[in-house]
Amino acid sequence: MKISVFYDHISEACAQEHLAMPEVLKQVREAGITGIEINLSQLLEKKEEILKNLKEADLCISSIYEFYDWGNQTDISHGKKQVETAYEVGAKKILVVPGFVSKKEAALFRRKNHSYEELSACMDANQKIFRMKQNLAELVAYAKDLAVTLEDFDGKLAPYATANELYYFMEHVPGLKYTVDTGNFAYSDEDAWEGYERLKPYVVHMHCKDRGKEKKLRYCHCKVNRGLAAVPVGNGYMPIKKIAEDLLKNGYDGYFAIEHFGAKEQLSYMKKSAEYLLSQFPDDNNF
Repeated sequence: MKISVFYDHISEACAQEHLAMPEVLKQVREAGITGIEINLSQLLEKKEEILKNLKEADLCISSIYEFYDWGNQTDISHGKKQVETAYEVGAKKILVVPGFVSKKEAALFRRKNHSYEELSACMDANQKIFRMKQNLAELVAYAKDLAVTLEDFDGKLAPYATANELYYFMEHVPGLKYTVDTGNFAYSDEDAWEGYERLKPYVVHMHCKDRGKEKKLRYCHCKVNRGLAAVPVGNGYMPIKKIAEDLLKNGYDGYFAIEHFGAKEQLSYMKKSAEYLLSQFPDDNNF
């Protein structure tokens, strides 16, 4: 099993533990982690230093992600830079967060989310969605063999947070792929396994984000959401093992990215998460 982790977690661990970057990277690699998920702007800011540190720690870049405002802008030059940088560093996938909509638009999409047909018609009529689709289609064409992906984003103003919204983009942008984030469907109060099954044909990457239960939920009347607390992989209520097992059985050979933004002990969480994944799948060649 190939495991990656977010570079942000490593940076936070350096600050939390008062350790130098090379030392944290060394411990991350010793935990069995071999890949890094990193933000494009963050990488470009200190590219030579970051690449040098990763090489010395025997770590590669598994995916590069970036945020955009494509609902209001048509320029994709920075998106092309994301693709070019991925090719340069050997990353096979990129994650695009194409932009957000207004509170009014997001509320309308949520009201229509019960019916894919109604939601689709509503999104078809939205100019921000139209521009996002155009830019995504252009970027997918530019990327060629590199996988351009969306994830089920955990944000109220993201028009790709629910399974229906994501399915809309997958259907309307040929060649677009999906990074399944196991923890983010809880934010939308949707079942992670059901969302995964709906979008399984498009999956090329996986974020292993667990969610811890909370006594006081941030949202009322939840059916699935039992809390959004950051916990090590395997310590929450997300069906991570079930989804990972299904992916492996169907020939998935990509990375499983550890994710727990907001953790107070990032280094400890990373080690526990890696230990859990490796213990559950000691030899994924059996699949």
